[in-house]
Amino acid sequence: MARERISSGSTFEQQIGYSRAVIDGDWVFVAGTTGYDYATMEIADDVVA
Repeated sequence: MARERISSGSTFEQQIGYSRAVIDGDWVFVAGTTGYDYATMEIADDVVA
């Protein structure tokens, strides 16, 4: 199974090869991802949001 990279379009992702998440088989690796909503400038209270 091939790896799937999840990106947000950030310039850092293009410049240094960074991905918000990588899916590899049954595993999901997440980095630098929070529930911060830039539209409201708030962070979610729970992980589901």
